[in-house]
Amino acid sequence: MSNETNNVQVTVQNNGEAMTDNAKYYQQQPANSNGSDSSPEKIANIQGVVSNCVKLNVRSEAQKKKDNVLCIVSAGDVLLIDEEQSTNAWFYVTTASGISGYCMKEFVTVE
Repeated sequence: MSNETNNVQVTVQNNGEAMTDNAKYYQQQPANSNGSDSSPEKIANIQGVVSNCVKLNVRSEAQKKKDNVLCIVSAGDVLLIDEEQSTNAWFYVTTASGISGYCMKEFVTVE
């Protein structure tokens, strides 16, 4: 395996003036011997606890509608939070019983 670098000439416009920069990049490394790629691991899920309420709805969509409640969790219940599927106002969670859906962030404390 080689870590050789290649120089690439890059020209960047800056306020009408051309600037020249030598940018270096590494050639793509081959996959590991076990066949997996060398990309970083996916960020692990985090845990949250139901707080600031007695009961919390877990919903199929990140919207407050009567017909999208999947289940109800109680204060103190632990939820697994998937940050990638969460939005600004809603966590995408999985309950201890395996039900996945959305909960309002204001009622979940991240541990």
